[in-house]
Amino acid sequence: MKDDQSINRRDLARRWGVSVRTVDRIRQSGQLPWIDLRNGAGARPLVRFRIPDVEAYEAQVGQGGIMRLSQQKEGQSCSSK
Repeated sequence: MKDDQSINRRDLARRWGVSVRTVDRIRQSGQLPWIDLRNGAGARPLVRFRIPDVEAYEAQVGQGGIMRLSQQKEGQSCSSK
């Protein structure tokens, strides 16, 4: 896979204006397909997202949907203290 066809967690977080943890929550929920470039080798996956998958997700939920998810999680953290 060419690098210009994929994006890492940090760059995707910057693109969306959210934290890396928010990107991870979206990934772990199964809403956004991802690729492990290590193919299961090693302790942690080397996560990349295909640009077409990112664009499809953005079209589906829009920036407002991404921001709402981020704000909901932050609100839960604050209210649980």
